[in-house]
Amino acid sequence: MATCYGGVKGYLRLAEQLYFNSEKFSEAWNFGPNKEDCKDVGWVLSEFRKQWDFSVSDVQQNNVYESEMLKLDISKAIKELKWKPILSLNEAIHLTSEWYRKKFSGEYSENILLDQINLYEQKYMESITDEYSENILCDQINLYEQEYMESLR
Repeated sequence: MATCYGGVKGYLRLAEQLYFNSEKFSEAWNFGPNKEDCKDVGWVLSEFRKQWDFSVSDVQQNNVYESEMLKLDISKAIKELKWKPILSLNEAIHLTSEWYRKKFSGEYSENILLDQINLYEQKYMESITDEYSENILCDQINLYEQEYMESLR
């Protein structure tokens, strides 16, 4: 489900960095949700059930250990690739549920996907705009700080 969160954007940024500096970026990378979006399977299923009516049976396998919670540490991708998830877990669940609901009601798959791609692109553009605004603000702060330090001399 990593790509639901903008993992594709992360892999593209990584590919770009590998092209220009393969030695520095040739290592393991994680792309996934923010910490607050790390939920166990039961929680995710209950959220899906709110939007899409289905039943789930709890199957227990004998003598098999499975972790209660799996989390990816995405801090390196955030810091070094300037990557962040685009969709929240709730948004990803909503889009997935919406796809199933529309598909099973007879809507054409390509139309559903194109609508969702357009929404994703809109959210991506908003994230770029936010990132761009943040960079401009940081540049302005650095400039003011530099001017202030020079005025003290």
